[in-house]
Amino acid sequence: MLLVSESSIESQPPVPSPPDSRVCLRRSQRISSKPSWLSDYDCHCISSATSCSPVSYSTAHIQFVAHLSTLQEPKSYLQASKDRNWVEAMTQELNALAANKTWTLTSLPPGKRTIGSRWVYKLKLKPDGSIDRYKARLVAKGYNQIEGVDYFDSFSPVAKSVTVRIFLSLAASKSWPLLQLDVNNAFLHGSLDEDVYMVPPDGLLGVESGQVCKLQKSLYGLKQASRQWNLELTTKLLDFGFKQSTHEHCLFIKQSATEFTALLVYVDDILLTGSSEAALHSVRDYLDRLFTIKDLGSAKYSLDLSLPVLLMVFT
Repeated sequence: MLLVSESSIESQPPVPSPPDSRVCLRRSQRISSKPSWLSDYDCHCISSATSCSPVSYSTAHIQFVAHLSTLQEPKSYLQASKDRNWVEAMTQELNALAANKTWTLTSLPPGKRTIGSRWVYKLKLKPDGSIDRYKARLVAKGYNQIEGVDYFDSFSPVAKSVTVRIFLSLAASKSWPLLQLDVNNAFLHGSLDEDVYMVPPDGLLGVESGQVCKLQKSLYGLKQASRQWNLELTTKLLDFGFKQSTHEHCLFIKQSATEFTALLVYVDDILLTGSSEAALHSVRDYLDRLFTIKDLGSAKYSLDLSLPVLLMVFT
C-alpha cells in the first residue's frame, strides 16, 4: 500500500479552475415604439370590463341577469323527460320531423353502420328575461360519420363580406326596400344522396326491435347538412327564374325590362332587395310555400351588423 504524507499534499501547486464558458446574451440597444397604425385606435391598458359596476345597471337589467342565473336547461333526455314542458317540446320536434318525412324505419342492411343522435335543449327568452318557449332539437352525431361512406362533399358556400356591403350599398343608393327572411329548420329540407342510418332517438314511439332510422332528409349535426340545404335552395331559386352569380354563388339576380330583384343567402338567412316591392313579396310567398319562412320585415340585423346604421352610412 502506498501512503502519501500530509506535507507532500500541502506542497502541491493548486489546480487552476477552468475558464468561464458562459456566453453573455447580446441585448439590443434599439428603442422600441408601438406601430403607427395603432394610433388609429383608442388603446387602454385596463379592460373596460373592470370598470363595470352593478350600480351602473338599471333595475330591469339587474333583474334580467338575476333571472338568467335561476334558469336551467337539461343536459340529457333523462332530465328533460321529468318536465312536461320539455316533453311537449320533444313531441313537437318529432312530429315536425315525421311531417317532413325525415326518416323511415327499417332494418339495418348487412355491412352498414349506424350513427347516434342526441337531444339538445334551449330556452328561448323574451326581452324581459321571461321564458318564450322551450326548444328541443334532435341532432345527429355527425362526428361518427366516415368520409366516403356516410358523406362525400361537405363544403357549403358563404357570402363574402364585400358582397354583403355591395348588396347593401345598392339598396341604399337606389332607396329600394330591404327585406330579411329566416328559414325555419333550414337544414331539415335538404335531401340526402348517401345512405345514412341512425339509431332511433330517445322518445320515438312505434320502433320495433332491430329497427333503425334511414335518413331521407338531412338532419342537424350531419357533415353534409349545410351543403344539402344550399343545393336545395339553389335549385328552387333557379326554377323561379333567378340566375346565380358565377363569382358569388350566394348571390341570385332576377331581372326583366321593368323589374330588378337581388337575393343574398347566408346559410339560412336571406336578404332581399329590388326595384319592385310586389316582386319581393312574390319571392317571399314562393319560398314560404316551399319552406317555412319567418318574415322578419325590414332588415335590422344581419351577421351582427346593424343594417339601418349601415344604410345611413351608404346614403
